[in-house]
Amino acid sequence: FNRIVMRNIFIFFIVLICLTTCIDPIDFETDRVGGEIVIDGMFTNEPVVQTVKVGRAAFRARVPVEVSNARVRIYNGDGEFADYLENPEDQGTYELPVGTMPAEIGQSYYIEVITPDDEVYVSDPEIMPAQPGTLDTVYYEFGTQRTVDENAIISVDQVIRIFGDVDLTQAPDEPYFLRWDVEEVYLLSPTDFPDPFGFIPPPCYVYVYTTEADLLLYDGTNKAPAKLEKLSLGLQELDRTFVEKHFFSVYQRSLTPKAFEFFDRVDQILNTGGTIFDTPPASIPGNIRNTTNPENEALGYFSVVSSQVKRFRTFKFELPVEIEQECLFRPWKPFAADYERYCLDCLTVRNSSHVRPPFFDL
Repeated sequence: FNRIVMRNIFIFFIVLICLTTCIDPIDFETDRVGGEIVIDGMFTNEPVVQTVKVGRAAFRARVPVEVSNARVRIYNGDGEFADYLENPEDQGTYELPVGTMPAEIGQSYYIEVITPDDEVYVSDPEIMPAQPGTLDTVYYEFGTQRTVDENAIISVDQVIRIFGDVDLTQAPDEPYFLRWDVEEVYLLSPTDFPDPFGFIPPPCYVYVYTTEADLLLYDGTNKAPAKLEKLSLGLQELDRTFVEKHFFSVYQRSLTPKAFEFFDRVDQILNTGGTIFDTPPASIPGNIRNTTNPENEALGYFSVVSSQVKRFRTFKFELPVEIEQECLFRPWKPFAADYERYCLDCLTVRNSSHVRPPFFDL
């Protein structure tokens, strides 16, 4: 597995490193060598295909291992269940078809994962919380960002900054917890070489995440009702992904207290750049347990959240900088070798698909 960024839906996997923080200290084991089962997923009230990823943490000098052919099932508090189906093109990724498990505020949910060696892993039930406020608007501004590399060379990049206004004036008195995620989808049209049949290769829709604020969390405990204006939600450098239509989806997710605690600890170590499939010195306790052999530790978290989403799009003509459309056919570049690989087969780009998102015509 590779850590996605930012945000689906959700945090993928984490390397856990001892840091000095303001949170309660964590006991770090030192004899961990990898191999633990890792389960990560999120169940929301969004009418979309939802996923659970199952794998094993890497041993020393080994790559991460996806766990295929597992049985993954979600249950609600009434004992109803639905099965996830493994994606045949993405081993270890299990998908819940839309509509197979109704999502209800106040209902509890948990998952059960049975691995091919008959180990049973179960998440602690979580009750889907209500939204404490409203994600009113999302918007963006173009600007610049100065960076300094390891050789002390300063560069200035053109960027897009994402903001949101959130109304929490009607928030409840009891504690509530929020997380914001930003997801991007951009259009990538392959090179259309002239041919006698007029064939136009189908475009791809590529999912990516912003490069800043992997986790933006809000603890509503003891907070007075308020409006959060121009809340900074993310930043992205303007690059070739902006030469065609580019969508941003901003998700406001209401978390359970335990999920907030987990992601708050994750937030402390996200910038280390590792994954939980690396050999870790320790783990942040999640909500997954092995009911067959309790001594076999499980890592990861299955969260139950309620969501709101707002979207906006950008076009090339809006950009404050000129970006070359590399895949556009040029008569002076008549051969396939003249173009980048992704211009010839856009499905070679990670997280790409020919399936057009339903919101892409907005």
